[in-house]
Amino acid sequence: MKFRLQRVLELRYGRERLARHQLALRQLDYQQALEGVERLQVKENTLFSFVRGQDGSAVSLPLFQCISAYSAALRGEIAEQEERRHKALGLLEEQREILRRRWKERRMLEILRDRWAAALKKMMDQEEQKQIDEQVLFSFQGSGEPRKRRNWEVR
Repeated sequence: MKFRLQRVLELRYGRERLARHQLALRQLDYQQALEGVERLQVKENTLFSFVRGQDGSAVSLPLFQCISAYSAALRGEIAEQEERRHKALGLLEEQREILRRRWKERRMLEILRDRWAAALKKMMDQEEQKQIDEQVLFSFQGSGEPRKRRNWEVR
């Protein structure tokens, strides 16, 4: 029983380590998506700063069209990155839940192992005490009986 329980517990440890590793990968993916969104937002803010810095009469139509096209492309990329970030966050939360379940499974087995070990120790202590009691009883009976037998034999 103990051997099987230990093997299952080692399996649970492995599954939990794997879940932790996957969680770290998901966190890294989320962090990269978040940094991508922030980088694109900085580009967009820089573009808006450039537009604000221009004199309204000095902006030519081709420059305005280029700025508008670039702004639209940045917004599209930001929307894509936000979607990627949102998906990464969902996967991250899902992996956290998986890790919680793995931790609970492992912890449950550890508790069972500890209970089993305590019950085994109690049983062994009781058996040891029973053997000690039998030895003490035997030694008292053994020391008293031969005298009685001798007394009976002599009479």
